[in-house]
Amino acid sequence: MGSGDGLNASARRAPEHVRTGLREIGRDVTIATLQQSNALMAPFHDSEPYVGVRVERDRAYGSDERHRLDVFAPADPTAEPRPVVVFLHGGSFVGGDKHRAGSPFHDNVALWAARHGMVGVTANHRLAPDHPWPAGAEDVASIVAWIRENVGAWGGDPLRVHLMGASSGAVHVACYLVHERFHVADGGGVSSASMVGGAYALTRFDRQRMAPYFGDDPELLASIDPGIALAESPLPILYAVAEWDPLDAQEQFAWIVAERVARRGAAPPVAWVRDANHFTITAHLGTAFDAFGPHVASLIATSPASS
Repeated sequence: MGSGDGLNASARRAPEHVRTGLREIGRDVTIATLQQSNALMAPFHDSEPYVGVRVERDRAYGSDERHRLDVFAPADPTAEPRPVVVFLHGGSFVGGDKHRAGSPFHDNVALWAARHGMVGVTANHRLAPDHPWPAGAEDVASIVAWIRENVGAWGGDPLRVHLMGASSGAVHVACYLVHERFHVADGGGVSSASMVGGAYALTRFDRQRMAPYFGDDPELLASIDPGIALAESPLPILYAVAEWDPLDAQEQFAWIVAERVARRGAAPPVAWVRDANHFTITAHLGTAFDAFGPHVASLIATSPASS
């Protein structure tokens, strides 16, 4: 885990009404359960304006209208460059947004980073079916390239970039990490990553759910499946799954951990996040009962800079 503070933070439980609400919501991943989950967690988060944090929204990192990102940085200047946390949202490849007016999500991820002495970035990416494979991984590369060139203006360290992908966002991050073709323009990659409730062995996942983005060609899917390369990667990667994640997310989590052990002789950093479901695991960030953030902070603190 890391520091004693991290252990203490992860030992705190969510309030009873949150635990009850999660049990009632269950494991289904639907628009209704997303709305219920957001309503359950929103009261634990700040609303704008955010004290002590500099926020700049909708910076363009590419030409598409979805090529926009928000930057959160501590208001106090520092002589030492800060690590950078980049969040890629989920949405089953066809939806999702970095921020919607009146909602604390996913501002809370970048706000958590800024309040822990880092620079936080939340980014949108192009969506299927209008933008199928490889648009998502291309966008991750463009985001990393933008950060390499620009994040210094916010006090960020372009050599200490942590990519965090949730659900389908984790798939985009995974594909970016393992396919060298996406690293040509980004200046050298990232220093660490965290995968939250993602699919890693795509050939073992529900093809129908991936079809809007990857299509229905099994040979193509097999050729781009990041699973084995991800398990073999030397990059520090944290894999996280929620207590109330659906079964397929838990199976993917178990698979990547076992495959990592088989191929590298040791388990990767992992986080089983109690009192959370597929939607609320990242909503832990910024709460008093955060059982996820200490894992991420520990990985970032112990990961070497990229070249």
